[in-house]
Amino acid sequence: MALIPIVLEFSQVAKDTSLSLALTTKGVAWSLGDDDHDSMGFSYNALALGEVRPSCIQSIELTDSFLAMRTIANATSDSFTLSLFVNVSPGIEFIEGYCTLNSEALVLAHVGYGSPAEWRNGPVSTTALPIPEDVRRIRFNIQRPPVGVATKIQLSTEGEQPGIAYWCLGAPECGGASVTVKAADGSPLALRTFSMSDRQIEIMIGSVQAGKPTEDVLVEAYVRRVDVASKRSVDDGMRKLDRINLKAICSAGTTVIAQVGTQRPQYLTNACKCFIF
Repeated sequence: MALIPIVLEFSQVAKDTSLSLALTTKGVAWSLGDDDHDSMGFSYNALALGEVRPSCIQSIELTDSFLAMRTIANATSDSFTLSLFVNVSPGIEFIEGYCTLNSEALVLAHVGYGSPAEWRNGPVSTTALPIPEDVRRIRFNIQRPPVGVATKIQLSTEGEQPGIAYWCLGAPECGGASVTVKAADGSPLALRTFSMSDRQIEIMIGSVQAGKPTEDVLVEAYVRRVDVASKRSVDDGMRKLDRINLKAICSAGTTVIAQVGTQRPQYLTNACKCFIF
């Protein structure tokens, strides 16, 4: 069985209503994950560390084939994110199921490192390809970025590590996923600058309406590790880079949260923080 992470971004969900996602593909089951690499398992709004925001979910039920939720009657939010896993039997490359949602609701399903699928009420499907050994998806939540001031996220490796790592545009072997930059609430993002080099991502927000605060920014990027001697992606038999360092250079009022793969999210500062690759 292949354990594949899945991130479900719900938006425009109705109050006091039942939502569900049923898996209909034989050999595919919902999972809470395992203990490898400090996996966070099942989580709600994982990248909202430190935020005081009431949940819009009253209850959640999870079985092998069924994920069901009930929203609160007086919910103050109509969006949320769930992170969990699917167990996929060998040979299965597609997942099919059925969504029960209110007509306005939308679910962006990020399965593995493939491109996100849009799910609405009715039948749904997406690809389910195994995670490459030499690539990790890294998700960032940049909270309160000021207009016209760059936020820089830098990547480095330990001096004694046997490999190197670099930012890349995506994991095409997993269905064409690529770098994503968007406003956390789904609204249009006034992005002035985005640049990426081997070791640095830089983001700058443009002008916003007078009196309106800048939106939090969600970023999905990818790191690939390479064997120093061969200058090519590592194979299972080679010694591998197993740690990377991340740090954020940003305004004093900006908070940056990073999640590497399925590990627990952590705050970034201007000092390097170590993550398992």
